[in-house]
Amino acid sequence: NQNNHSLVIKVSYGAASFLFTGDLEVPAIETLLERDTIRPLLRSDVWLVGHHGASNGTTPQLLAAMSPQIAIFSSGDPSIQAQWTAWAYGHPRRSVVEMIDHAIHRNRAAPVDVLVADGAKKFSTYHLVHALYSTAWDGDIDVTATPDGGLKVTTSK
Repeated sequence: NQNNHSLVIKVSYGAASFLFTGDLEVPAIETLLERDTIRPLLRSDVWLVGHHGASNGTTPQLLAAMSPQIAIFSSGDPSIQAQWTAWAYGHPRRSVVEMIDHAIHRNRAAPVDVLVADGAKKFSTYHLVHALYSTAWDGDIDVTATPDGGLKVTTSK
């Protein structure tokens, strides 16, 4: 599976850090977590959620290793009715949003009701308080970091 060959990239800026796990799926996530030298490097402040929030792209063990303050889903614009979009495949999945929501304790600027996938092309409302953002809900997302670890999120919606 080509998704399991995704690059995992960590970017640090002073005390702030960002983790990008690509489209890794459970088998590759488990392999990543088995490596004792890599596991401590996964701790990050901001995480671009793997595989667009697909049900096979996040595990509780990965979340525990990262301990992010902010999670971002790249899932596209739901108003675009193209065949090959993360949104059309049903990402982000409710189970993943709930799992990440329970792991993150930082709040959004204001609570918001968003649509999450219950299946492919099947969505329902989810009340979001914590710092989970998505291109589907928030449009463009800009995270600004300061060398002392400060993080500011702005969105286009």
